[in-house]
Amino acid sequence: MNQLYALVENNTIERINIQLPTTVGNTTIPSGATDLEQFNLYPITGSEPTYDTSTQRLSGPTYSFTGTSVERVYTVEDIPQAELDAAALYLAKQARQAEVDAIKVTTTSGKEFDGNEEAQTRMARAILALNAEEQTLWVLADNTPTYVSREELQEALRLAGAEQTQIWVRPYQQ
Repeated sequence: MNQLYALVENNTIERINIQLPTTVGNTTIPSGATDLEQFNLYPITGSEPTYDTSTQRLSGPTYSFTGTSVERVYTVEDIPQAELDAAALYLAKQARQAEVDAIKVTTTSGKEFDGNEEAQTRMARAILALNAEEQTLWVLADNTPTYVSREELQEALRLAGAEQTQIWVRPYQQ
């Protein structure tokens, strides 16, 4: 990586992360130039420290003029446990939703139904609309259209609901 410089005037850092070539005032400073202090350009020193990204984060950087360079300093902070817990719960909920989205159930007749939340809603609407002996055209989990009874939809809905219940509580049991 190219050396970065800071413009310092009257011991005050005016600009940071300057790469050569650059222009200061009316003067163009080429790459490879030396004696940059005459242009008030000082090398930036310091780099990001190593840290555990799962439990810590960086703050900064802050910059300070040492007289011969500009020191870049980062602070490593521990992430509060409450934030770590909230992040873990968020990830667990995302994983849970992916599992729910993939639910498939097989009824006693051997038909495999999608059992995700949208499919459960569709099943419930069909069950409410169908008479006891009526059938409706349904697309199964393998995309095969077939006729299903209200009773088959009720069984599929019960199975899907039971599977979702088992999945849904996991983030709170760990």
